[in-house]
Amino acid sequence: MSSKDPKQNSADDDRIDFKQAVFARDRNRCNNCNRDVGSVIALDPDHTVPRGVGGSNRMSNVGALCRRCHDAKHGDGTAPCAQVVSSGRMTDDEFLWFKHLVDEMLPALARKCGVNLQSYYSLDDTDAWFLPIGDLYLLDEQLNKNNSVNGYSRLRNREQE
Repeated sequence: MSSKDPKQNSADDDRIDFKQAVFARDRNRCNNCNRDVGSVIALDPDHTVPRGVGGSNRMSNVGALCRRCHDAKHGDGTAPCAQVVSSGRMTDDEFLWFKHLVDEMLPALARKCGVNLQSYYSLDDTDAWFLPIGDLYLLDEQLNKNNSVNGYSRLRNREQE
């Protein structure tokens, strides 16, 4: 006879079923960077409103995040980013405009669309800017939805990925 509590096995199975249901609902993709389960270390269930501040365990409060995005959300890493680098062939004036575009213009456009996009410089000891991919997807989605920029063409349709 097993010494394990049958209720414990049932609780473990319920947690696994719940996680699988969350991942299936989110199409086995990270809700932040949109990478699929095959291209990330792991998917983690993440509470949108943390349980410690009153968030529930309902599916509506839990979403899939890849390990990198989940760690970044909790301050333990950096989410997947797009790297922006100068070609090195710019004049000093062109480089100042490039720097202003990445540091000021893109974040200002994002704020206007309700997105917090912040560039980070030299994250991996290279002279490059890094823009979180999840924020870029969100900005792309908002620009497309609001038609706030006449003639804007969305990068890709996330539903078709």
